[in-house]
Amino acid sequence: MSPSLFLPALSALLVLAGLGLLSPAKADLYQYKDASGTTHFSNTPGDKRFKAVPIGKERSGYTNIQNKRYDELILSAATHYHLPPALIKAVVARESAFNPQAVSVAGAQGLMQLIPATAKEMGLKKPFEPVQNIFAGCRYLRILLNRFHGNLIFALAAYNAGPEKVEKKMAIPPFPETQNYVKRVLNLYVHYLKQEMHKSIPDTD
Repeated sequence: MSPSLFLPALSALLVLAGLGLLSPAKADLYQYKDASGTTHFSNTPGDKRFKAVPIGKERSGYTNIQNKRYDELILSAATHYHLPPALIKAVVARESAFNPQAVSVAGAQGLMQLIPATAKEMGLKKPFEPVQNIFAGCRYLRILLNRFHGNLIFALAAYNAGPEKVEKKMAIPPFPETQNYVKRVLNLYVHYLKQEMHKSIPDTD
């Protein structure tokens, strides 16, 4: 399945162009809630119950993080694991707000907020060291993308809630935290993609 995105059509195309994973005809996102209360998402709905997801304006705080301290490191790690740098920057912004000493209530650590079990699995020995943390986080995200056959929505949901919870119903878990997490990362992702595009456009003034 190709990625499904919580974004306006134009922004979705920018994201998917960066990943090279989706055609323009499949950029919209649809959802429906079943009898058990589980919300299902798809960019290729085959069921009449699916309705287009209404997209509102980005709320304050979604895209205003401008830290550039780790841009070169993010570029290096993202390139190594064949990931868009803007995506990794979005994850770092959402996870830790670029604070390498960040620790969550669940015990996740560092810039990309890896829990100790995942950090150990990724070979991360110094979670508060930026180079190790970002490379380990990129490795984990690459593993998740491979696991979910390139589905960015599922990979991000799994990064937040764990892959088993996503695989259980092959849907984003019905947790407001996870659903909001995916939306916010994608908003930031498009924001950083636009920044990259603006940098590449020469000044004609």
